[in-house]
Amino acid sequence: MGLAIYDSDRIKIADFSNTILSSHNGTLGEAADILLYLRNENPNFYYTSISLSFQDSDLSTNDLLGPAGSGWGVKVSVDSRRPTIREWDAITYDNSSAMLDIGTTAEADTSGYHPFWVRVVVPGNIGSQNKAELSLIVAATERLIGA
Repeated sequence: MGLAIYDSDRIKIADFSNTILSSHNGTLGEAADILLYLRNENPNFYYTSISLSFQDSDLSTNDLLGPAGSGWGVKVSVDSRRPTIREWDAITYDNSSAMLDIGTTAEADTSGYHPFWVRVVVPGNIGSQNKAELSLIVAATERLIGA
């Protein structure tokens, strides 16, 4: 797949084999919003039916559900503007968010940065730890230009 993830400075941080890193206040607990971009890097393809979601590979706890799970939570919003608190409240934890197509059958869009926001909620009163079991899942249909 020719899609890659970029940080808020539009620096490539992941090509689906690397790690997206973030740090959070586990003493007080917090909700942290992270701006990321999805970008097509392959001029031979365009992408349709794009969906963004998270997956927790640790089956013993679900760190995606917020208060209904372990207290950790993740939400995704596809928008160039940071969602307001009210907008975040309307988005369910462990959601899937659709993104518009990147490119068309006539041309690949390899110059655009397509924004999305991730909200990570961390409960308070937890010790320092690394969470490596949470993964961003980008599902898309890859289509050949001109086909």
